[in-house]
Amino acid sequence: MKPHMLGKKGEDSPFVAGEVLILAHCSSVAEKEREFLIGESVSYINEGSSAATETGSIIDEIMHSINNIPSVMSEISLSSSEQSQGIAQVNIAVGHMESVTLQNATLVEEATSATQALAEQSRSLKQMEHVFIV
Repeated sequence: MKPHMLGKKGEDSPFVAGEVLILAHCSSVAEKEREFLIGESVSYINEGSSAATETGSIIDEIMHSINNIPSVMSEISLSSSEQSQGIAQVNIAVGHMESVTLQNATLVEEATSATQALAEQSRSLKQMEHVFIV
């Protein structure tokens, strides 16, 4: 209430009562707004708490995954070593196959030479046979 509105005792009672009612109404509206804001804040806090809990769970999963990295790297290293050994064995086998192939080629050449020599000897024997045929 403003001081210039005050008059003699009792004259301003209806005015004061009206002001009190307006103040009571404003207080009631402010109280409802305060309750709404508190409820909304509680809702935001609950959502934030849920998000923080979920984030904590995700971080725990990430930490678990990070802790497993050395084990996975060890398995990869072991697999790579086994692959290297397997490739080395394949290389040895290919080397043996190449050696056997070369030996076979040599044997084929020798067999071809022997066949040619036998064919030549056979021709010579046939010519000699004509000498003995009467």
